[in-house]
Amino acid sequence: MPEKRMSKEEVVERLVAGLYIKNPELLAKDAFGYDLDPWQKRGIRKLFLGPKKKLSVVACHGSGKSFLSGLIVNMFLVLFSPSIACITGPTGKQTRAQVWSYVSRVHDRGIFAEDFEWYRTKLAMRGHEEETFATWVSSKNPKTIEGFHGPLEGENLLWVCEEAKGCEDGVFESISGAMS
Repeated sequence: MPEKRMSKEEVVERLVAGLYIKNPELLAKDAFGYDLDPWQKRGIRKLFLGPKKKLSVVACHGSGKSFLSGLIVNMFLVLFSPSIACITGPTGKQTRAQVWSYVSRVHDRGIFAEDFEWYRTKLAMRGHEEETFATWVSSKNPKTIEGFHGPLEGENLLWVCEEAKGCEDGVFESISGAMS
């Protein structure tokens, strides 16, 4: 449920102090106004702070998985700049309708919305459009997702796979290549 956000100045102060690197789940409420469920907070902590920096969520429809993905993409761009977030799924239609629509909704209510430019297939930081952005790509052809690498020697690259079970093995091979 949406909650009251902090001011941008307060969040930036906490960001500079490193609070969100140690407690990333706090950024969800402070900058975007969302009070998360405990499982969503644990997922964010596992992804951002866990030793493998990976997260897989298995849950029923309507549980908040796609929302969490959209929130994580927005948080990632704020916390790790320069950074690239790529979103894929079995079809472009599904990716757009699910995760990408949540990326848009979360972005619109965030205190950093004015710092980013929204395009049909890309969300980019103003003035840093080529080094800090999120984009969605279809995984129908695994070769279309190759070529994305983190802007800092392979670091600061996030991949989100919506309905991963529907993606071909070649998609994960391409992602593994980008993450090495």
